[in-house]
Order: sequence, then structure tokens, then C-alpha cells
Amino acid sequence: MYSPGGSAGAKLVAGDLRADEGISFPIQAIIPHPNFDAINNDYDIAILESAIPIVGPNIFPVTIAFSGQFLRDGIQYTVSGWGANIPQGPDSPLLQKAYV
Repeated sequence: MYSPGGSAGAKLVAGDLRADEGISFPIQAIIPHPNFDAINNDYDIAILESAIPIVGPNIFPVTIAFSGQFLRDGIQYTVSGWGANIPQGPDSPLLQKAYV
């Protein structure tokens, strides 16, 4: 989860479905959603910028939209993360995905 004030406690892990496995990479910057609200966790999403290239087994690039770019209607997109499955609940130990 993003904590205002820096990347303390945050980690970037790639290459495995389990949050405690895979390869850890140092975070250079956390770019939160501009409407993030720490009180109710609205817009609880951020881009993590790695300090080094993210390479390794089972790691593949993804495409993100440019600022101002609109996603096409009628297309199913996938989001993923290890966040909580219920409000105020613990983070999932397994990578979760949702279709939006």
C-alpha cells in the first residue's frame, strides 16, 4: 500500500505470483494517483518507478496508457496487485487480478 511521505515499507517484487517470492527491486519513485485519499483509500493505485531495470525470469513488460490517452470502450482490461481483498483487510499473499 502507498504511504504518503515516501517509499518506506514499500517494495517492488516481480517474477512470482507470491508477494514473498520473486525478485525485489529498489524503488526510485512512487507516483500515486492524483486523487488518492488516504482516509478512505479511494484511488489507491500508484506507479512504482524502479531504480534499476526490471529483468529476470517470468518478468515481461506491460503497456500503460499515456497521460490523456483514453482506453477504448468495449475492451476488457486487466489490473493486478497484492492489495487487500476487503476494506481494512490484510494484503493478499497471492497476486490477484480483476477485469475492468
